[in-house]
Amino acid sequence: MSVPMRFLARLLEAPDIIQFGARTAIRKHLTSIREYNNGTGLSSPPIQIDIKLVDACNLRCKMCPQWGDSGYNLTRPTSSVKHAVPLDVYQHLMDEVAYFSPWIFLWGGEPMLYPDILPLISYIKKKGMPISLVTNGTLMKDRIPQIVENKLDVLLFSIDGPRDTHDCIRGYKGAFDQTIRAVQEVLQERKMRRQAKPFVAFVSVITSDNQHNFGEIFDLAEDLGIDLVLPVCSWYQTAESGRKQTEILEERMGITPWSWKGYLLDVQKIDPAVVRQGIRRVKARKWRFHYKFYPPIPEEKLDAFFHDHSDNLGFTTCTAPWVSAEILPNGDVANCRDYPDVVAGNIKSTPFMELWNKGRLVEFRKLLIDQGGRLPVCNRCHGLMGC
Repeated sequence: MSVPMRFLARLLEAPDIIQFGARTAIRKHLTSIREYNNGTGLSSPPIQIDIKLVDACNLRCKMCPQWGDSGYNLTRPTSSVKHAVPLDVYQHLMDEVAYFSPWIFLWGGEPMLYPDILPLISYIKKKGMPISLVTNGTLMKDRIPQIVENKLDVLLFSIDGPRDTHDCIRGYKGAFDQTIRAVQEVLQERKMRRQAKPFVAFVSVITSDNQHNFGEIFDLAEDLGIDLVLPVCSWYQTAESGRKQTEILEERMGITPWSWKGYLLDVQKIDPAVVRQGIRRVKARKWRFHYKFYPPIPEEKLDAFFHDHSDNLGFTTCTAPWVSAEILPNGDVANCRDYPDVVAGNIKSTPFMELWNKGRLVEFRKLLIDQGGRLPVCNRCHGLMGC
């Protein structure tokens, strides 16, 4: 797939993103493999720090592992999903990690519910670090000018399809219109300021509810002038993968994992042939924006992806715990963004870099090595698949 000239031209306006992309490629595909192979469980500083600002969310998206039909937050005590790390703690973290300049990925829940989201973005940019933020786009009123002014690097909007499809999946009538208004305002503000950033992207999870019309997201992106579209094949777990995961973590680390239960989706309703047809229709047309389907698997493997969880599709080694750090809404540093079952400590009491290469995170990396590079729940995780 060729990259559209319009997208390349916009990238040239942001050479720092190109430079960071090169750094990331080297880290993911070279140095992390070397560190994995040395077997110590130790790692260079992460190229990315994922900060889950809040668990709370104002929507209830059907496929969400946190608040969806089988979401793990649904059964957690209310007190445990109301955490929010104070701004000064995050500022101290940024002071600590600025010397190796990781990419900061802000997410949630819905990150716009974090009360100090704007001061945090400003501080991170003041420290010279790149930021991406993913949002449902319904809570951005009055915040857009400052977000654009701060030159947030990448702003990702979650879009599931045309209006009725999107609102049905999101569990809120009117969500689509609010999100699209926010997208338009960001693009208008960026144009008014004559700047390249933020790059604006659509992220869409392909599920049984939008498998027939997810391609309409591309038409919408074309009309609006979006920079990037990232369709994601819904990943999932099975009771069997969860049982095996539990056995391993209980025996080796004394931990009972809980996060996999949020991924017990009924993917049998997804027809791989329908998804394949939709992908082919998209690829048959030239678009002014760049796009990439995740995970990066051949179309003929979609049947196995959705209907045979035991098939690892040729992906054998996850090095994500060597590449990225995960910080939870209470300040805990965890092993994995999507399956944060192993906690090393908390940034409110311990410097981040003391946790990165000591204790539980090192134990978990060694466990991954001992298990041949992946655990039972890893088979559908995009971290394993190099995303």
